[in-house]
Order: sequence, then C-alpha cells, then structure tokens
Amino acid sequence: MISVSLFTSAESAEASNQVALDWVAENPDVLPPASSRDAGTVVVAAAG
Repeated sequence: MISVSLFTSAESAEASNQVALDWVAENPDVLPPASSRDAGTVVVAAAG
C-alpha cells in the first residue's frame, strides 16, 4: 500500500502523521506496520 499526501506546512504534515500512527496503533489487525516513511519538499514545474 502506498499513500501520498501533500500539505501546506511541515506542522500540518506531522499532525496528520500522528493521527495516522494513532489509528494504526488502535487497529493493528487492519494494516501491517509501515516498512518505511519518506518526507521531503515537493518541487513542481509546469511546461506549456
């Protein structure tokens, strides 16, 4: 399973990650533990 989320700030990304971690901890039979987590700045360019 792969999930991609975009946020306007690092703080909102961390808050979302904490909500997801809490949910997974409370529902261990629904999803396997994450094997990795990556974060970084998204750079987008448009050609027209």
